[in-house]
Amino acid sequence: MAISYPVDPDSRWAVYDVTAGQVVSRNKRWPRADGGELVGADPNFVMLQHVEEEQPPASELHDVVDGESVDVSANTITRTYTANPLPLVDAKAAALSAIANKRWEVEVNHPTFDTSREAQAQINKAWMAVQIDPNRIFNYKAKDGTWQQFDKAQIEAIAGAISAWVEDCFDREKDLADAVNAATSIADLESILTNDLPTGWPS
Repeated sequence: MAISYPVDPDSRWAVYDVTAGQVVSRNKRWPRADGGELVGADPNFVMLQHVEEEQPPASELHDVVDGESVDVSANTITRTYTANPLPLVDAKAAALSAIANKRWEVEVNHPTFDTSREAQAQINKAWMAVQIDPNRIFNYKAKDGTWQQFDKAQIEAIAGAISAWVEDCFDREKDLADAVNAATSIADLESILTNDLPTGWPS
């Protein structure tokens, strides 16, 4: 692009030494407050407007490398972004990590019960306790502050539901992990993370 006058006062500019082939200053305002042309300026130094490319979408399977492109004829210096695919072994590790994170997110967010790891441990202890003492009654304080009582049958039902939920989460993670380990390309992994990862979880 050619410089249009008056120059936008909010624009930012670099000074480029044509002879040396390098930028000598960056992120400067236009030297004239009125945005007018720089009459009599040294032709060995040109003004380049800072431009930034749109960054590629975030991806676990790519490294984004930023760079710089100078176009003296267009009076621009552009910050560029290139998404480079990770080596397949590293991309698989990143995909497995994303799958594990998704499993954790689903596992601890049962729509009815508290399935945090702490709550899972508590219900497991309660289940063991009622096997020893079937008449035992448990008092629990709900999130809203109300008290609830649970007998053996209720404890076993809750423990069974939570156990099934957690097992289903790990089963889905294993299916996806098997697919990742069998993948032979970055495209395969992208398909798994885009199309398969969001689906198939217990709900």
